Amino acid sequence: MNDASHSVGEVVNTLRSSFESSRLSPRQANDLTELVDREGRAILVVGEYKDCATVRDRMHQRCRAMAMETPLNTRVVPSHVVAHQAFAIRLLGWLVKLFGRCSGFRALFAEVFFSVRRETEEYTSRYYYKYKTALVFVGR
Repeated sequence: MNDASHSVGEVVNTLRSSFESSRLSPRQANDLTELVDREGRAILVVGEYKDCATVRDRMHQRCRAMAMETPLNTRVVPSHVVAHQAFAIRLLGWLVKLFGRCSGFRALFAEVFFSVRRETEEYTSRYYYKYKTALVFVGR
């Protein structure tokens, strides 16, 4: 993993000990660790809030028990937020492909995006950079 604080072994051990042993095999823990390293995140549990929070709390307890400097970054996120993020990522991928194939659409999109009225210009610029930063953060 490209993480200065946690080794691959620490992440795998934390995942394995945070779940009931029957729910997560060593292979699954390795696969999830590789997915997080490659994609920047992974969905560990889908279910009721309290079940997800329980696993998150176990992971933080395990990190403390292993004397990690910082716990693994885990968040309980509503499923609709995850669905919207997945759709946005697919839409952006589609736009990138379309921009590569159609320079006219690329030019039109840029013209519309950057030609905003004066009173909304500050909001649009702030939103664009915030959104771009969030995508980078989520992606890696």
